[in-house]
Amino acid sequence: MLLSNKVAIITGASRGIGRAIALRFAQEGCQVAFCGRSRNENMNRVDEELSALNVKCKSYVADVSNYDSSQAFVAEVLQDFGHIDILVNNAGITADSSLKRMTEAQWDDVINTNLKSVFCMTKAVQPSMWRQGFGSIVNISSIWGQHGASCEVAYSCTKHAIIGLTRSLAAELA
Repeated sequence: MLLSNKVAIITGASRGIGRAIALRFAQEGCQVAFCGRSRNENMNRVDEELSALNVKCKSYVADVSNYDSSQAFVAEVLQDFGHIDILVNNAGITADSSLKRMTEAQWDDVINTNLKSVFCMTKAVQPSMWRQGFGSIVNISSIWGQHGASCEVAYSCTKHAIIGLTRSLAAELA
């Protein structure tokens, strides 16, 4: 199997693209840690689906847009799994709204969830990846990060920023 003996953290894995990534990684033999802001049915379902694939998996409650929460989450994963080989920064939300109707709270929530979480999680995993001499970080963006979308100003902004952040980190962490 392609990912045997690897450990991955996948943010935003309780549904959608993140869930599909988690399942595919597990099918390839990867051990999977994933999180959500609160325990819910989606998280429990993914836990069951991953467990059925006979790989070590664990779900955590963590807010990856919060620096301290991200640090604690990664520390707990390291304690439970021993190492982290892959980070998939997939957590994301949207607040469909035109700029004139968007509130500051909506803007902040999208920016924090989609962009700040990438900083927080990358900052949290990179020391252990440096120590072990390897690691992969995958940042999920969107076509809206290249083209923008009407009534998706905050979402498009974060996805564009993730592209720039990824390019910069590739040069810095290579």
